[in-house]
Amino acid sequence: MQSRTHTLTVGFSVAHWMMLLVAFALVSALIVPLAPASAQTFVTNEPVDIVPETAYVYVEANLDTSTEQGALAADLLQRAGLADLLEEEAGTDEIPEGLHVAFVLTSIPDLEALDEVGDVTTDPMAVTKSFDGGGFAVIVSSEGSEQFIADERARMEADTGAGLGEITEAEHGGVTITAFEPSDAFAEGTAVATIGDYRVFAMRAEDLHPLIDTFNEDLTSLASSERYQLLTDLLPSEHVASGWINGVALLEAVEASSPEAIASVDVNTLAALDAWTAFTFSAEPQGFRLETRSLPNELVESEPVALDGAFLDTVPADAVFVTTGTDIDSSGLVTLLAFLFATELVGEDLMATPVDQVDVAQAQNDVFERSESLLGFNIKTDFIDNLTGRYGIFVSVDDITAETPAIDALIVSDITNPVVVQDVMSKISFIAGAALGDQGSIETRDVDGSQVYQIALSEDTAGIDSKIEFGVIDDEVVISVGSGLDDYLTGPAQPLSQDETFETLMARLPDEYNHLTYIDLHQVVTMATELSEGQDFALEDADPACAEFASQAEAQAAYDEDPFTNFLLDLDFDGEACEDYPFAGATPSASPVVQEDRFANIHGLATVMYEEGDVEASSTFILIDGE
Repeated sequence: MQSRTHTLTVGFSVAHWMMLLVAFALVSALIVPLAPASAQTFVTNEPVDIVPETAYVYVEANLDTSTEQGALAADLLQRAGLADLLEEEAGTDEIPEGLHVAFVLTSIPDLEALDEVGDVTTDPMAVTKSFDGGGFAVIVSSEGSEQFIADERARMEADTGAGLGEITEAEHGGVTITAFEPSDAFAEGTAVATIGDYRVFAMRAEDLHPLIDTFNEDLTSLASSERYQLLTDLLPSEHVASGWINGVALLEAVEASSPEAIASVDVNTLAALDAWTAFTFSAEPQGFRLETRSLPNELVESEPVALDGAFLDTVPADAVFVTTGTDIDSSGLVTLLAFLFATELVGEDLMATPVDQVDVAQAQNDVFERSESLLGFNIKTDFIDNLTGRYGIFVSVDDITAETPAIDALIVSDITNPVVVQDVMSKISFIAGAALGDQGSIETRDVDGSQVYQIALSEDTAGIDSKIEFGVIDDEVVISVGSGLDDYLTGPAQPLSQDETFETLMARLPDEYNHLTYIDLHQVVTMATELSEGQDFALEDADPACAEFASQAEAQAAYDEDPFTNFLLDLDFDGEACEDYPFAGATPSASPVVQEDRFANIHGLATVMYEEGDVEASSTFILIDGE
């Protein structure tokens, strides 16, 4: 019987594997049965033992299939209807048993050529081209993992024989590193070594030096870091994958390599990244759990505002997306979106000036001030800066495949200065009215003494069967689509807060939190499937060649005997010949085939954020039924 470990490395590309391993380790629990790696026992016989404390990123996944966590994860995948699909995509039959794999980033490539960032595509293989400078390594352990080394050396020898480069051997800290140094532009460098019980891979020999030095105790191990221990002690001790991000050191390294990269990032975003973060991904009887704990580099003296759940009473139970918290622009996303809108409005070319010559804060102010002359108000100072206090957002979608799908949505936020924001709403109504012309109408309605503007769009114009409303009610600004505002004011017939599935999901999360995001995963999966099926181009399997046969059975027999010659009998390539051809005497099926909802057990996903002293925490749970 052929070794399963051998087949894993056929066509193995170290560079691509290493760059994709971060994503792989994070979602590996959704691909194969996995096992726990106890945070309380990291200090003994774990990959983190040979990871230096200075590492920027560390992600590990223990794929031992013989454990309780492994069996539980496998059961969850089966119940969710994902097991067969993901195993087929991932080729899990080629993964060796007991595999423990980790990714570590110890240095970053030179970021001077930032002009190439815009050329990066969503293709992960293309993205790896930006990291040809190395700086990362993969750590592998499992029974028979020496086959990884043997297979990679065989590839090196094959590339050397093809004249693509040469093999070198060097010793560092008592460990022999075998490396392939390419001489061809299309060949990739590779370095492999055995460090204790681990097989390690990198693109360059020097990328393995920090791991060897840590193994020899010349460098402090991440496992010994006080911050690492502090945060991991707050996480579940049993999990299927875990990781560490040293955002503080990573930002410093990026700034040292390319200061303009930091200068172009919003202040709020930088503050969120400037932290040490640990996370775990684990399996539980009712679903998967993702936990994060983060220690900010600069602690901000602020009193978090706990949510009381009142907003959930105004959200319909069929909402597909809900989020509520404090300060809607805390991440800087609202400002960023407004800035992009304003740049388009004033015709600003963001690429005309090199990034390193731009004061981002000043550039934003300038664009907002220039757009003010066109709009009559400053988007940032008159509107966004007034969005303070608690906010809530929800979206409901009915029949996404319809020509005019019904959408109900709401954005509501506390505001600092209702008079200024009401003036903004009034000016927006005038702008919208001028833009609509005869394709819609703007009216007003009184809501408890407040004036709310209502835009009624024709179906041809809107593409949705809804109305849009916006205005200021008391000390809140509201932007509504469909029945969103009515649900908020009077309460929906069936609120999300009383939905049984939602209650079950929230019971798995902390009671006190300052931010909540909820996604109805079953609706999302169903809508994605319907959209995908709706975009498929149906190919009628009724070629004139089918007329040569008296029945579908005869056509099928001919096709099965010689599919190459009779390929016209199966134009949709599903193995069934002439399935759409109207043979004489054929009788239609007695009843249509009812498609089974294979994802019926996938329910909701909810994330709550809260604080544990100086530590910022988040808990995410994916609810899967069928226990």
